[in-house]
Amino acid sequence: KIKKKTLKRKIQEAYLTTKLEKNFSKDEILETYLNVIYFGHNTFGIENAANKYFDCHAKDLKIFEAATLAAIIKSPSLYSPINNPQNCLERRNLVLKEMLNDGYINEEQYSKESFKDLGLKVQKNILDNNAYFKNAIQEAEQILGLNEKDIAQQHYKIFTFLDEKTQNNAIKGIKEMNLGLNAAQSFCSIVVDNKTLGVKAYVTNTEQTIKRQPGSLIKPILCYAPAFEEGVLSPLTPIDDSPLNFPDWSPQNANGVFDGFISTREALCNSKNIPAIKALSYVGIAGAKNYAQNTGIMFDEKDNHLALALGSLSAGLTPQTLLASYVTFANMGVFEPLHFISKIEDYAGRVIYVCPHTKTQAYSQETAYLINDVLKDCAQKGTAKILGELNINLAAKTGTVGNDNGNSDAWCIGYNKSLSILCWAGNLTGKPENNLNNSQNGGTITAKICKTLWQQNKKFDEWFSTPEGIVKLGVDAIDYNDKHILNLASPSTPQEYIICDIFNKKFAPTFVSTNFLEIEQPNLVVIKNNEMLKFCFNEQNNLSYSLYCNFRLINKNIHSNHSIEVPHQSCFFYIIAENKYSHQRKRSNIQVFLK
Repeated sequence: KIKKKTLKRKIQEAYLTTKLEKNFSKDEILETYLNVIYFGHNTFGIENAANKYFDCHAKDLKIFEAATLAAIIKSPSLYSPINNPQNCLERRNLVLKEMLNDGYINEEQYSKESFKDLGLKVQKNILDNNAYFKNAIQEAEQILGLNEKDIAQQHYKIFTFLDEKTQNNAIKGIKEMNLGLNAAQSFCSIVVDNKTLGVKAYVTNTEQTIKRQPGSLIKPILCYAPAFEEGVLSPLTPIDDSPLNFPDWSPQNANGVFDGFISTREALCNSKNIPAIKALSYVGIAGAKNYAQNTGIMFDEKDNHLALALGSLSAGLTPQTLLASYVTFANMGVFEPLHFISKIEDYAGRVIYVCPHTKTQAYSQETAYLINDVLKDCAQKGTAKILGELNINLAAKTGTVGNDNGNSDAWCIGYNKSLSILCWAGNLTGKPENNLNNSQNGGTITAKICKTLWQQNKKFDEWFSTPEGIVKLGVDAIDYNDKHILNLASPSTPQEYIICDIFNKKFAPTFVSTNFLEIEQPNLVVIKNNEMLKFCFNEQNNLSYSLYCNFRLINKNIHSNHSIEVPHQSCFFYIIAENKYSHQRKRSNIQVFLK
């Protein structure tokens, strides 16, 4: 971290202060100071601050409003009336107390003004670039080890990844949408360049820090990607979507419907809860969390339960954290945090910081590709199918957090090789009456916002190259549907009995189904034992055998070592072997003389 508060700087400040006092009156110095001082949230000068926080001119500020602005100056982050209202209120009242002590207000004014709330008049629904700059400043604070006030006063030049066209188009597109949100509900959208990990646009109607439960957005990150990486699941692996009952928990699917055995692909596309819980259990909570942590997801020490599969995290996650985790899939398993800042220069134009690209191989390329391929289906016919109307290459996932009082959070992420876009809408107040209604969920309201932003970026239509470790295979549909196992189709399996999907070659099925193998000629032997005849033949599991005597059927579905009573002194026997699926038949004859 870079430290600028040096002894040299303090001496320079004292020298300049002395020179100022010799050449300017105290009122002139105060006027200049008030015109340039930083009030937080990208707001400089008393006139801009009055307009920003109270929608008025500086000359029209009321006593408590002026005291609020005075309170902010010491530390615009710590005393932000938007992000830290309680801190700001306490310091404002301290300012009022000092004004009383110094005789600027009387006891009656002090009592009246100090009992008022902050009285902010920030226009919540006006979209501008402040949210982007706020995040950039926060990132600069971490990089430089300074607060935003010092960064502003020391004339650092901060260069960001902001793309003005993308940002302005996003603002315009969202303003033109009828989101159906009330004044207490919030949203945000982020557009990221997957190659640079730079945030191209950040649009929101709130200045609060958003840290929320991720809902079903967590499923690919915590459940399915680790299961693909460990080889315990593939997109085609059947999972039993049947009720689960734990001592203190009986999880349900969102629609209350259980579908029995379905493919992992279908489970993820339709965001089924039971299969996600099972996928997490297959890998184990600790192992799955390790994978997720490699993509920037942080867990509380209390997060050690299967409800994590449904997004039930103690502390929640920021949109930036969630989007960075999905960009890991877009970058074929390589994780890197998102960045707002590309470089920083000091007051003299010297470059003191360049955005580093620290990469972690969180998953194999094969796992990332499998997730991308499944989530492409989600964008075409799953919970994010609104995005399929764009007719471009997109992978997508939705998430919804809700209860009987409506939905507190709705999410949608859409991405391809070039761009990733996240959209969130929800209730930051914590009051149930401000929840979204039940029809405002990840697949509706946020998917619509995501679609609008992708409509503006349709030229970014680049899909992923297939890794060498990915193979497309056909499995036997009979074994799959009847036995719920993955056996490869044989060369003689008819096309209508083959189900195709992609696999990581490392974990692909190898056993070939016998259902449609060519029928072998039964090698029939008859053994006489007293008054009984025993029929022995080379039996195949996938065939049924019928026994005929003198051209008359006497037994169906017999097995080797089948016995019958001796019917005649001389008989003509034969066995017909039949494949019940392909209906191929082969016959083996034998003449038996029993004189």
